[in-house]
Amino acid sequence: GGFGITYMAVSEIPDGNISHEVSYTIKEFFMEDVCMRQDNGSITATVTSKSNMEECKRDFLKEAERLRDIGFHRGIVPVNEVFSENNTVYYVMEYLGTQNLKQYVAVKGGKLD
Repeated sequence: GGFGITYMAVSEIPDGNISHEVSYTIKEFFMEDVCMRQDNGSITATVTSKSNMEECKRDFLKEAERLRDIGFHRGIVPVNEVFSENNTVYYVMEYLGTQNLKQYVAVKGGKLD
């Protein structure tokens, strides 16, 4: 979308002597037409767009925190972690696979549960 980049990340989670590979979705605040990535990975905006970027970043953070605070709800993907780094905000969620919403609805018979 216009306000973020979505990544898939994989981590090894130890369970005693056994490791499990777990996939996560990471959403990064990055306004497509406003943000620029510096060589060190940090994001910035032009002087004319900086206040708009900061306001939108605060809104993104509030949304992420609200989603995290909801906890488990069968209609919302749980947010596991929210953090700031590289002058931006990220949140980590369960990875639900490669199916988009249109495909999901088609498989489920045309209705969302």
